[in-house]
Amino acid sequence: MESDNSDGSCEDRGITGWIVFVVWLLMVWFVGRAIWQRRSQLVGARGVGVGADIGHLHDVPRVHVDDLTMIGPEVARLALTPATSPDPGSTEKAPGGVFLISMSLQDPGFAILQDWLERRSTLGLVMPPDSSIIRLRSLDDLQPITLRRVDC
Repeated sequence: MESDNSDGSCEDRGITGWIVFVVWLLMVWFVGRAIWQRRSQLVGARGVGVGADIGHLHDVPRVHVDDLTMIGPEVARLALTPATSPDPGSTEKAPGGVFLISMSLQDPGFAILQDWLERRSTLGLVMPPDSSIIRLRSLDDLQPITLRRVDC
């Protein structure tokens, strides 16, 4: 009679062990799945936050503000020149040019651009294709500005 009782408890321990193993496996799977789904929050990626903007500045063309002139009540002429000369053998178009932007003398952006012009600050330039937006960010103080073009 003792042997019957001991066999039952052995089977119970085996089943309990398998249940604990399955529960543990499910918990590991749920935690792993949660981490995998939120991995973009754990890993720094370009395009998110100030750190990504700073990293992105190394990839964009660099320019200087060459001229800023008001040509109307709400329109300014902005001339940008390349900060570095392009390689002679390069087929890449040098960044810069002359743009008409929507701006008035009272806009905070006008004072920022004037300051960059006077200090000859190096700026990162982003001009999305087929867009009327120009984005500039100073490499010195990381001050950003977004301008709307009226000449396109």
